[in-house]
Amino acid sequence: MGKIVLIVQGDLHIHLGADISAITSRLDNIMDKTQLAAALNEITAQNEKAKAEILAKIAALEAAVAEAGNTTPAIDEALAALKVSVQGSDDIGDPTV
Repeated sequence: MGKIVLIVQGDLHIHLGADISAITSRLDNIMDKTQLAAALNEITAQNEKAKAEILAKIAALEAAVAEAGNTTPAIDEALAALKVSVQGSDDIGDPTV
């Protein structure tokens, strides 16, 4: 545990309503929650980046299929299944699902 250095010139009266260990425990808990929030935000940003990359690749696939003009029912079904799969992943955090 770190130490507290206090320089006082004159009279000083301190009354702590809680003991020091309870205060430091609460501070440690706050720091842990701050670190947890930061980690969660980092994971969210990483997930959003991955989602954008996946959606871009799906759009590129759709454009390539449309440009080729020779799609088949199997290609159409595979593309539809991919969209449903991605939407399912997107819906994980959606409170309306």
